[in-house]
Amino acid sequence: MGIIFQILVVYFLLLVSCSANKSVPAFFTFGDSLVDVGNNNYLQTVAKELGFVNFTPPYLAPTTVGDVLLQGVNYASSGSGILNSTGSIFGDRINFDTQISNHGRTVRAIMSRIGIPAAQKLLRRAIYGVATGSNDIMVKESAPAMSEEAYLDL
Repeated sequence: MGIIFQILVVYFLLLVSCSANKSVPAFFTFGDSLVDVGNNNYLQTVAKELGFVNFTPPYLAPTTVGDVLLQGVNYASSGSGILNSTGSIFGDRINFDTQISNHGRTVRAIMSRIGIPAAQKLLRRAIYGVATGSNDIMVKESAPAMSEEAYLDL
């Protein structure tokens, strides 16, 4: 059942990012390998994803600047999870807290580029997608000493 849900989430996120009409000005994506479109290609890690064409650009791409930001950014990173420590076995990855911080930098850049009122309008109408947690589950499965209850509390 879990894999079917993940496939549906990815399908929805890809569908929305590919077919968003003019009423949705931007699409911002956060998460793990299910939605990483190339951020890990700029990191020292074994968890790599191929860059896709016609998707919101990866945050770490050097071309994700200027007017490109106005259509959305993908912050996802293969190997990451809800917990900041998740995925450390793969090498570098952008943890969820850092993805949120990176979005803050993007928001400031958008405000600087088009002004605060226009940025607020764009950000209110944007779609935000989050697909994360599968790596956290794999970490739990590799650390059976902790009870499920204690892990969920963590």
